[in-house]
Amino acid sequence: MVELTFEVPDRLLGQFYIAVGAVLKRGHEQSTTPQAEPELHDWGTEAFDSERAHKAWRKFSPRAQAVCETGSYWMDPETARLFIAARERSLATQADIGAQS
Repeated sequence: MVELTFEVPDRLLGQFYIAVGAVLKRGHEQSTTPQAEPELHDWGTEAFDSERAHKAWRKFSPRAQAVCETGSYWMDPETARLFIAARERSLATQADIGAQS
């Protein structure tokens, strides 16, 4: 990589970033082999789905978590069980942290 420093007029800054981004994207696409898209699976069909659900649950905002708790959002029973378990694990972890404080 080479670091470049030069001035760009304010009025052209946006166009400059767009042009540089397009060049870098083309270079990246040409230098890598196409990767196959990941296979999609239904929740509950893989042994590690419980851990995935737990990781996803921790990333949900409180509002997203509330949507899943109130039942306003439909999901199949197996997926619901995974996320209920993830919620319970998260609450238990929070309780443990609170007890240690």
